[in-house]
Amino acid sequence: MAQAFLQAGRWISGVLAVIFATLMPLRVMAEPKEAGRNVVETGGLDIKSGFARLGNYFRTNRQPKAPRCNEHMRGSIYANHEGEPFVCLRRQMGSVNGIVYAMASDRKGNFYVGGEFSFAGNAQAANVAKWDGSKWSALGAGTSGPVYAIAIGEGGEVYVGGAFPSAGGVDVGGVGRWDGKNWTALDQGVGGSVQALAVSKDGSVYAGGNFAVASGVGASRIAKWDGSKWSGLGQGVNNVVYALVVGTDHQLVVGGSFTQAGGKSALRVATWDGAQWQAIGSGFDNTVFSLVRDDAGAFVAGGSFHSSGADACLGVAKWSAGAWQKIGSGIVGTVRALMLATKGELIAGGDFESAPNIESGRIARWDGKTWQQLGSGIDSGDVLALATGPSEQVYIGGSFSGRLAAYADGKWSLPSRFSWMTLVSGPH
Repeated sequence: MAQAFLQAGRWISGVLAVIFATLMPLRVMAEPKEAGRNVVETGGLDIKSGFARLGNYFRTNRQPKAPRCNEHMRGSIYANHEGEPFVCLRRQMGSVNGIVYAMASDRKGNFYVGGEFSFAGNAQAANVAKWDGSKWSALGAGTSGPVYAIAIGEGGEVYVGGAFPSAGGVDVGGVGRWDGKNWTALDQGVGGSVQALAVSKDGSVYAGGNFAVASGVGASRIAKWDGSKWSGLGQGVNNVVYALVVGTDHQLVVGGSFTQAGGKSALRVATWDGAQWQAIGSGFDNTVFSLVRDDAGAFVAGGSFHSSGADACLGVAKWSAGAWQKIGSGIVGTVRALMLATKGELIAGGDFESAPNIESGRIARWDGKTWQQLGSGIDSGDVLALATGPSEQVYIGGSFSGRLAAYADGKWSLPSRFSWMTLVSGPH
């Protein structure tokens, strides 16, 4: 009888230990407006109108300060409603378990992530995955190597580039097409790695990176897919391409570490008009990693450069009045990603540490007059990719703890009331 009581006691202790271990990770950082008390969600995220809906609630009286998206918040989900303080929703569900290099969102609100990982949430996903607003899913069998670029076609098809010979078991040669069900090769692909992708209005796909051929055709670091075949862009460029953007007049702007385009001098940035290459001003003294086109059609470049010709341009510059112009005082460090948010504001991410008005580096916002810190910033790691969400969120991805986060813009008018929201947990 005594032994039976002892066994029962051990069983009860084990059950209590499991319950305690399950509840301990749940951490509450503040109080959502509609709940009237502190809560922790035990369900999923539903991002609508710039806030995360809280589903099932766990009550508590704790009221710590709002956190930064930092090393101490691994495995956390941050939510914010109507500008109220953060709610930290901790999960042990797993996440993208590696670095994020590329992101893109389509018109249906789907959000695609590429990098070097094997899981996204509870879904096994080889280097590429989709977030539909409530759950993660794999794109078939994924890719056999890291993904560095993602672009969405006019019909919603997803183009993925990187350093992988196959996707979904299909030989693709570094670049493949996902139609929602199957992977398709673009002929034989390219003979190297793809670092950048862009899709024009006519459906042409441009791939840039570090390769010399595309389906056996000479293509020095840059190539075009017209729907049936690959072609080179003249003599191409003489070093790696990291950034591509298509202009309003269908011209292609290319950035990277090259010093020549079409056999002519072009320092890290050049344009292709469909027939020939042209340098863009004096170019830059160091690598261009990102390019975007603003609402007025002007191009903005980000990278590790310090100057354009004799003019100082720290990390980020805009093409205006026939020259590259600095944006404010610039950014000290390397800008890895650029994006235009709502109202034409420029978002810059990277591994920079300082900019005017920035207490925590790696992410910053240019409002047309000054650089501002975006939320509470990122404390560690690098921001390597940016994308917009269906409710005007700013998605960020990279090597920082948590790997992915969303900055909820939505309907709020005051930047000081914006906040971070981590969509998935980082590696534990």
